Parts: sequence; structure tokens; C-alpha cells
Amino acid sequence: MAATKLLEPLIDALEGIRDRIGHHGALLKENETRTRRSAIDPLLDVLGWDTEDPTAVVHEYKVSTGWADYALMTEEGRPILALEAKKLGERLEPNRTQMVTYANIAGIPYCGLTDGDHWEIYDVFKQKPLEDKCILKASIVNDPIAGTALKFMLLWKPNMLTTDPIQAPSPLGDKTEDPPPPAPPEEGWTKLSDFKFSNQGRTPTRIRFPDRTERELATARQMVTETAEWLYKNKHLVPGLAPIASGKKKNLVEVDSGTNDEDQNHYKKILDSNLRVLVNLSRGGCQRASIKLAKECGQDPEQFLLN
Repeated sequence: MAATKLLEPLIDALEGIRDRIGHHGALLKENETRTRRSAIDPLLDVLGWDTEDPTAVVHEYKVSTGWADYALMTEEGRPILALEAKKLGERLEPNRTQMVTYANIAGIPYCGLTDGDHWEIYDVFKQKPLEDKCILKASIVNDPIAGTALKFMLLWKPNMLTTDPIQAPSPLGDKTEDPPPPAPPEEGWTKLSDFKFSNQGRTPTRIRFPDRTERELATARQMVTETAEWLYKNKHLVPGLAPIASGKKKNLVEVDSGTNDEDQNHYKKILDSNLRVLVNLSRGGCQRASIKLAKECGQDPEQFLLN
């Protein structure tokens, strides 16, 4: 299959995975096997790695003193990429260094980690610090589908089986430069994280989102609800991300059970979703909650402005 002909089925597969995470995220968070079957295997399959062919994909591959959930194999039967799978929502960070180290010892040139949504792929032998070894980093839920599809072309089997897939012509390689820093806010606007509530009761009157849409604010609580609604409408906040902890006893975002308990007074339903967001917060708590919401949904809080 030519690379251009792969894009359409790849985009379809990514949209399907995003939908499954959105509708069945709670189930996938319970079990790694469910995550693998519903979110990881379909992506590997569309990229040309037949997960049911034991000569193409070896499950539970011995890597140094540990095991990789997947090993993608060359035609000669050598592993080219070791992949560690986690259940949806499980943190990848604790396993990064160990995975790269094990792959290095085993002589496997590439390795990766995924929870079905977040993917990280590393060039094991690159003589760089760990963060600079990363050649693919993407979130199926939070990142734009088209751009994500281009990133995943790096894992397309014919590309991986070349001598140096990292050098494949754009868009196969992830060679884009870091984006320029955001421009300073316009006069009268303050970054969400920089806004200072005064002792005299100063409260922002408007919030501006990364797409430059704006909403009026009558209370600090509206900062949280408007942020949650914008994230939901733009498909950054999906049911599969819930619950999002607030750092206290209550969740910042959770599935609305529909019960009429006292918690109902502490939460507000997010538009037409089955989610609700915590609003029983101080002014500073509303600010911190809005920042956390943006970060948890893969957005840069520096792009949220208050006036």
C-alpha cells in the first residue's frame, strides 16, 4: 500500500479508537487486555503489523530481565521495536528509562510505551538525553486527528523496515521544529496562571480561549464551567478522561450519576454530556481548577486569557 493510500484508513482507525475511549474509557481503565484489544491492536493492524501473525508481532517478548508486550519483527525475525502497553490512563513516565535501557541491552533499535491513547516512541541508540530520544509523542484523544495520523506514519511497517525510518521523507519522520513561544497577551488581558485576585474582590469579567473565542464571566465559578464547556465542545474533554482528581476528596470532573445527593450542589453538569465539574471552590481554587482542566485535556493553560 502506498503511503498516501494509508492515510484514509489510518484516520478512520484513529477516529474509531477515539470514539471507543470516549464511550468505554471507564472499562478500558480497568484492564490492560481490554485496552490492547480496543485501542492498541487496531492501530498496529492498520499500520501493517498483523497482531495475529506471530512472525510479524511477538507478544510477551523477552527483553533483558523484563518482558515487552509487543515486539515488531523484521522479515528476518529480528525485533525492530519493543512496545510496552498499559491500561488506559496508567502513567507512562515510571517506565520510560527502564524500557529504553532494556531495549538497548537487547539490541532493539526502537522502543515505545502506550496506554492506548498516549503514545511515545524512542530511538534507543541515539546519543542524546532521554527526552531527546523521543521521535513520536501523540495523544489520540487530545491531538488533531490529521496531524496524529501523519505522526503515526512513522510506524507504518514498510517505513520501519527501511534502514533508517527516522530519515524517511516528510511527513513520515517527526522532524518538525518546536513551535515559537506564544505572543505576549494583548493589553488588558492576563494569562490564566498570572491573574491576581485582589483583596477588594477583583474578579475577571471575560475569558478568552486558544481559538480566540470569548465568554463573559459574572463569577469566579464561571471560569471553571466555561473552561470545561469549551474543552468539551472542542473534543478535548471526553468521558474517557473522567474521573479527573482535584487533589482533594472530591473529583474535579466525574461522571454524573444523576443522584440527588448533596454533591449535586457542588457540581455543574457540562452541557449535554454525562460529565459534571466541581464548582464549590474559592476564587483561587477556581483559577487552579481551570489550569488543571486545561493541562489534563492536553491544552496549554498559557493560551487561556482573563480580562
